[in-house]
Amino acid sequence: EYVGTRYRYNGTSPHNGFDSPGFVQWVFWREGVRLPHSARRMADLGDPVSTRAGALRPGDLLFFANDGDHITHVAIYVGNDRIIHSTSTGDGVRYDVLGEGDRGRWFAGHLVLARRIATTDRYWDAYPDDNPGAADRAPRPGRW
Repeated sequence: EYVGTRYRYNGTSPHNGFDSPGFVQWVFWREGVRLPHSARRMADLGDPVSTRAGALRPGDLLFFANDGDHITHVAIYVGNDRIIHSTSTGDGVRYDVLGEGDRGRWFAGHLVLARRIATTDRYWDAYPDDNPGAADRAPRPGRW
């Protein structure tokens, strides 16, 4: 229902737009799980999951790093190598397929971590040093 919601740095709602951690935070909040508004902080939560094919399950959080090291982006895995996320280079909330096309290859090549958050877990929704992180640097989608 949020596909097409515009990207907004530091955005946390469908009314004003989302950045990547704001979108994930909103989706999990709707399920009763409170997450911080920082991709780096989210990466500290839940259980680690292998990023290899077959290990991921829908709902897992995938973390990406523009420079290959520092986490700057988070997406939700939805199955069949697809992710949903709010992306600055994709004009907001959209699906992308890992490994497919220039964008998908960029995200697959910059995937650094996966975590599984149980909906029975509860977390704080803010930390004093939260920083949502930088926008992703994936290639913009083609017009056609």
